[in-house]
Amino acid sequence: MILLEGGNDILRSANLNQTKHNLFQMIQLASSQGIQVVLLGVPKKGVFLRTTDFYQQLVDEHQLVFAKDLVKDLLSDQKYKSDLIHFNQLGYQLMVQQIYQLLLDKGALE
Repeated sequence: MILLEGGNDILRSANLNQTKHNLFQMIQLASSQGIQVVLLGVPKKGVFLRTTDFYQQLVDEHQLVFAKDLVKDLLSDQKYKSDLIHFNQLGYQLMVQQIYQLLLDKGALE
């Protein structure tokens, strides 16, 4: 399962502990069903894009495959965005290509 979650919570300044807990529950549910999780990090609000720390904590705790900077890197380049926070077609295409390569690199695909 590819899990990209938390962006709207972060944009709305929701309680990050609750966002982390929600992600934890999703990861636990998937894991209980034997589903491996690839987690994509989401940057926190600010002038400089930096992936929110709790993503690394979840990765360490659950031994997940992690694409820490994929979203951050795409958001840092206007040519991949349709507005300030959403990807355009090119951005989504690049995201899919990078996830595909990550899955190949980790042996999930042949």
